Amino acid sequence: SAGKSFGGQPVNLSSTLELLEAAAFRLRETVIENKDFESLIKQYDRHESFFYLDPPYVETEGHYLVEFPKEDHVRLYNTLKEIKGKFLLSYNDCEFVKELYKDKTVIIATHRATSVAFCDTIIFLEDGRIAEMGSPSELIEKKGKYYEILTTQEKLSSGEEEVQNG
Repeated sequence: SAGKSFGGQPVNLSSTLELLEAAAFRLRETVIENKDFESLIKQYDRHESFFYLDPPYVETEGHYLVEFPKEDHVRLYNTLKEIKGKFLLSYNDCEFVKELYKDKTVIIATHRATSVAFCDTIIFLEDGRIAEMGSPSELIEKKGKYYEILTTQEKLSSGEEEVQNG
């Protein structure tokens, strides 16, 4: 046949159905609502509440079907400031977000060492364990794992080194 292959793999419908059944079981008590985030948070906020929020990323608004201007990001921040429960919020790394949440404890999970250079404390994990911990300047002065990654990434981004394919 003259058709093109796009690297598809055989599908085991039996295991796919098992996965769908397991997902349906886990979600059996789940309620999905289409409301404004502010009214939804206020409706369900309790001391034992936990909210996971993943708003459209700042400065990437053109990639979403819904409008979420900077005013909505500010409104989200103000709403979260007042809740009784806890929350986990996903955001992209940009100055607007850093400034908006500067009074909150922020945990950043990244593979880019330069993304955390502004942080008070860096916890460097290796194989699921803490390999190093300290301020950026302390870790740079120590010249350990964080320093190694940081300098390698800086060299790669400046074009000083080529990535070796093994």
